[in-house]
Amino acid sequence: MVRSYKDAADLWHTLYRRFGKTGEAETGEVSLGMDHLAVGVAVNLAGHVLVLTQDMKASGSNPEGKWLSRDGTVLTEWFEIPSMPIDGARFLVDGSMVTSHWGCLNGQFADLQTTVSPLPEWLAERFAAARVTEAGDPTRSAGLLSKSSPLPGSRVAASRCQA
Repeated sequence: MVRSYKDAADLWHTLYRRFGKTGEAETGEVSLGMDHLAVGVAVNLAGHVLVLTQDMKASGSNPEGKWLSRDGTVLTEWFEIPSMPIDGARFLVDGSMVTSHWGCLNGQFADLQTTVSPLPEWLAERFAAARVTEAGDPTRSAGLLSKSSPLPGSRVAASRCQA
């Protein structure tokens, strides 16, 4: 779990804490620093955690990311993610993470990498096909998106995705 809060001095704090499958805390709260507002987090099969944040000190700043181990040990420092709005992340079985904005997939991070790559071809094609179907027949696209989309709620958001 990653949470952000504002203290009495008007400073943002972001904390990481891992819980097991029974709900018991496996780590204490680990500070990820100040002035970062958490916007997304995902854990891959290797147990690496990608935390996505927005810098609250700089207006209009780019999102930032940081990789952690499952126990909260920092694996990378904060890295900037240029020119890409992000509000969520999901893992793929290859260990990489895909990021999203308003339900639209918009980039991929290989495990422990600090630079974004384009979506894998198979995933980009899936969403391109969903957009084409939606434009031609909204009732068919709703079924396509609800069965194939890895993101809940993508049925509505897919129409906002860029080709």
